[in-house]
Amino acid sequence: MAAVKVKPIARPVEPQIRMFPSGSALLDLQQGGGWVLGRMINCVGDSSTGKTGLAVEAASNFSRLYGASNVKYVETEAAFDEHYAARLGLPPDIQRTAEVRTVEDFNDDLNEFLQRLDGPAGLYIVDSVDALSSQAEVARAITDKTTYATEKAKVLHEVFRRQVAPIAAKNVCLFLISQTKDNIGNFWVPKTRSGGHALDFFSSQTIWLSELGKEKRTVSGVERIVGINVRSQNKKNKVGEPFRTVDVLIVFNYGIDDELSMIEWLKKNKANESGLIMPLDKYPAAIRRARDKRDIEELLRYAGDLRAATRARWAEIEDALQPPLRKYEVM
Repeated sequence: MAAVKVKPIARPVEPQIRMFPSGSALLDLQQGGGWVLGRMINCVGDSSTGKTGLAVEAASNFSRLYGASNVKYVETEAAFDEHYAARLGLPPDIQRTAEVRTVEDFNDDLNEFLQRLDGPAGLYIVDSVDALSSQAEVARAITDKTTYATEKAKVLHEVFRRQVAPIAAKNVCLFLISQTKDNIGNFWVPKTRSGGHALDFFSSQTIWLSELGKEKRTVSGVERIVGINVRSQNKKNKVGEPFRTVDVLIVFNYGIDDELSMIEWLKKNKANESGLIMPLDKYPAAIRRARDKRDIEELLRYAGDLRAATRARWAEIEDALQPPLRKYEVM
């Protein structure tokens, strides 16, 4: 019997997905190009794994493209270090508030941000979802032992249902930070985060951060911790390949050390060094010398070389993983 020819179904052309840089070449590749606009992102992590730092770098990079006035940073934890954020490059003229305390407040404030947005895109950061209460919880007496966790999750789900279309229409990136907590009694999933399943369902990009170890330096015989090595696991990605893992170095008072992170990744992934201006082992010392001299031109040259090599090796690996043909090419 002859094979049945399947006529392709006409589909509307999807609008181009717009993204902005994360501040890390590896995170951009992991996410499919960067943080996506018009969608919701959930950055989940253990304590002190750079969640706020990633949000600050996102705001810095977004501001360069679309202006600081189109960024809002919601500090639900009331523990934001303004001076530290400034050292990481956060523009001083972004919108900031510490007045959002409940999920209902968050919904109202996001509505106001969307209505007042004057630009081609926006970035709205919540740091963090865990610190939000519901109005029902706030209204109860402290002696009331009723649990309101499910109430918060229920209201969050309604907020996301209402807001998913407006943030897409306004090209807003909704960047939500979550803190991990122990999932007691669940051996297979030892870590979870508050907010229920709505965060899983509505997020287009979800990364989980965990610490791999401390970065140390010795000065005049004295050793100090100067940063942390962090693993980013991409547990959901609707705009790129999912389940990709990258490791990055986050340096205190600096942010993501993009160049040193790429060097380690290129070594681990057996990259071809022929296109580089020097062997990979020579780059760390050369980069530190250029930083000490504040030689920006030299640093940009090193960063460009490493970025090109990283992108080329990443594409080489991803291309090799693709199926040799598409299922319906044989029909």
